[in-house]
Amino acid sequence: MSNINQIAAVLLFALSLVLYVIGITTPFMTFTVSFNLSELIDIPFLGSMLGSSLEQKTTQSITYTILEAMKELVKNKQYFVAFLIGFFGVFTPVVKTLLSFLLFAFRKRKFAPGFHRFVSFIGKFAMADVFVVGIFISFLYTQGNQFLKADINNGYYFFAGYVILSVLSTVLFRVKPTNVHEQNS
Repeated sequence: MSNINQIAAVLLFALSLVLYVIGITTPFMTFTVSFNLSELIDIPFLGSMLGSSLEQKTTQSITYTILEAMKELVKNKQYFVAFLIGFFGVFTPVVKTLLSFLLFAFRKRKFAPGFHRFVSFIGKFAMADVFVVGIFISFLYTQGNQFLKADINNGYYFFAGYVILSVLSTVLFRVKPTNVHEQNS
């Protein structure tokens, strides 16, 4: 039974990595800003500057993948936010998943329990689950805004799938301490 769990965990790790790559390279979210210039007439001072004959509707949509959003943050000198997304949402999950594959390969070695603790420690820094929830909350927040609308795209669902499978695979994968005598036989 334990071997079945181990194999299932590795398959889930592999599938989660595929979902992860698709998730960060597929459009994640689209933001649409839309307003009528005539709505600005009611704003004191600004309305009198614009005049009363404005009927033009302005709409602009921007769609981002996670990687494009990071690039845009860097372009706008938001280095810290780009770093946080890059480190906790991109780099750390990949490192954790790749180290999990290594852990599976060396699961019967003497150092496996310590290596497992190290991978678990790194996993605490993989904030992908928090990232997914944060994006969803942002989406819900914009639903009540008359000028700004956010639409979740396929990249979000792939990324969320990665998070779910990664957590499931971690739950299934356990390393048991090996007896030194067993390893030498």
